[in-house]
Amino acid sequence: WTKDGSKADLTLNIHARKLALDFMRANRLRGVHTAVSCSIGSPEIEVSYQDGHGHELKTEKMEARPSELIRKYGLDKPVFTRLCREGLFHAVR
Repeated sequence: WTKDGSKADLTLNIHARKLALDFMRANRLRGVHTAVSCSIGSPEIEVSYQDGHGHELKTEKMEARPSELIRKYGLDKPVFTRLCREGLFHAVR
C-alpha cells in the first residue's frame, strides 16, 4: 500500500472495509465482499456487497469525497507507523 493517504486507492480501500464491516453488523453476516466503483473527478461511488459465492446482496450509490474520507480516517496525519504496527484496518473496527 501507499505511504500517501491522499491517494484514492488507499482511501477507498479503507472506506470499502468500513462499509463492509457496517453491512456485516447490520445484517448479522460473518463475511461479505465489497466492491467500490468510482470515476476520477466525481464524488459518486457505487458500492456492491456480495456473499462468499459472488451473489449480489445489495448495491447502492453514495457520495464519497476524498478530502472528507481522508480526514475521517485520519490519513492527513502521520499514522502509517501505527497502521503498520496495528494493521491497516484496526482503526475502522
